[in-house]
Amino acid sequence: MQELGTALAREEDVVTEHKNLKRLIRERQTRTGESYTTARRHLIADQPSGAVPDPGPPLRALNALLGEPAPRFQSVRVTYRVWRHEERLREARHADIEAARAGGGSITTYGRFGGDPQPSETEHSVDVWRQNDGFRYEIHGGPQDGLLGVATNGFWWWSQPGMATRSNEADPSSPNPVKGLPFMLDPEKLLDLLEFEVTGRSEVAGRATISARATRLPPTELSGIVTALYPLGSGADHYELEVDADRGVLLEVAAIYEGERIQTIEAQMIRFDETIPLDVFTSELPEA
Repeated sequence: MQELGTALAREEDVVTEHKNLKRLIRERQTRTGESYTTARRHLIADQPSGAVPDPGPPLRALNALLGEPAPRFQSVRVTYRVWRHEERLREARHADIEAARAGGGSITTYGRFGGDPQPSETEHSVDVWRQNDGFRYEIHGGPQDGLLGVATNGFWWWSQPGMATRSNEADPSSPNPVKGLPFMLDPEKLLDLLEFEVTGRSEVAGRATISARATRLPPTELSGIVTALYPLGSGADHYELEVDADRGVLLEVAAIYEGERIQTIEAQMIRFDETIPLDVFTSELPEA
C-alpha cells in the first residue's frame, strides 16, 4: 500500500476528473438501471484507453481493498464498541424515511412504546467470532444486553434475556438473522451504496488504516438504501471510515448528521487467522 501513501498529495489534481467520472457513471445508471459498481465497470471497459478519467491512485487502491472478494481471512475475532446518540439518530432516520416516502418509497417502521424513558446516549460492545461457516456474536450492555447468536453448518439460533430463543431447527429454510454488524467485515456491498473519498491515514486497534469520507450515492431505490445502511446509522449526511490497510475490513465507522456524530462503531481489538475452538460455534440450543 506504499502507492497510497505517496499519492495522497496528488489527490486534488484528480478531483475534477473524478467528478466527471461519477457523472458519467450516474448517467449510465439512469439509462440502464445498473448498480454503481456495474455501471462503472462497463463504462471503463467500453471506452478507449484514457477516455475515462482515472480517480487517482489513493481512491483506486481503496476501492480495490473494499471490493476484494472473500475470503479476506480464514478466521477473525473482534470486539467492537458501539456508541449512539439515540435522539439524534432517531431524528436522522426519521428525516431519511420521510425523504424516502416523499420520493415514492414504501417503508414500514417499528418503534418502542411505553416503559421507562431511554437515555439520550447508549454504549455497548459486540464480540464477533468467524471461522469458515461458523459465526457467533454477543452483545454486552445497552438495550440488547445479553443477546447471543450462533450460526454453523446451515443451522442458526439466537437468544436474548426475557425473550424466547429463535432457531431454524423446525424450518431449515428460515432466513438467518445472525449477522452482527455485517458491513464491518464484508464491506464490498458498500461500493453500491456509498461514494468514497480518501482523506488520509491513521491507526485503529493497533492496525494501519486508510481514512475515508463516504456519502450516499443518488439512489434509484431510496427505501432499499435506507434499510441497507441501518447498521451503520442510516440518515447520516456522510460517514467517516477507517479501513484496514491490509485486510480491507472496516475498523471504524462514524455516522455524521448535521455536523455531529450520531453513531460510532470502533474495533477495540481484532485478530486474524488464529484457530478458534469449534465449541465456540456450538449448535446446541440454550435452555429456555
